[in-house]
Amino acid sequence: MKKLFFTLLVFMTVLSAQAKIIDFGVIAGMNIVKTEADGWKADSKGGWFVGAQMKYTFPVVGLGVDASLIYSQEKVAMVDGLGDDTENLDYLAIPLHLRYDLSLPGVNMLVVPYVFTGPQAGLAMTKIEKSAMSESLKTENLVWRYDLGFGATFFKHLQAAYSYSFPLSKTYNYQVSGISEDFKSGVHRISLTYFF
Repeated sequence: MKKLFFTLLVFMTVLSAQAKIIDFGVIAGMNIVKTEADGWKADSKGGWFVGAQMKYTFPVVGLGVDASLIYSQEKVAMVDGLGDDTENLDYLAIPLHLRYDLSLPGVNMLVVPYVFTGPQAGLAMTKIEKSAMSESLKTENLVWRYDLGFGATFFKHLQAAYSYSFPLSKTYNYQVSGISEDFKSGVHRISLTYFF
């Protein structure tokens, strides 16, 4: 047991000595929101986001993580008794990604492509509740999504990326005449990050 503990301690020390690359930056971009339910799909709607990002990289293997804290405004198609409507839903979103930089060891590359994946939690800053005699609509307080994406880092400071956030939970619930339907919103994101 002592040998295992000592081996893990040495391994973590070596990794921490190698993993000294921590970057902080600002991130901003555009949302393209697609809302759907069983048998219903809305036209894509727009939006934007801005926030801060941290990147932690293990340079030897190209693996790393990034985490962001962003304010995201999403235009979401809403269904009501009068037809489709659009509402702005604001979220405090926290994406946490595992990433892999496709750099060559020992080569100083001006453009480094990368791929990333991971979960995202969105805490609703906007709460919408509508009700009438036979219908009601209610947005969720917390929305979970899963991100897949790719991008490139230019000159070690500017990062451009595309991702799609697959919905894991509903965005809102709509009920009419006793029939309940959950609506989910997936989000295409195009972002730029500047690391200081």
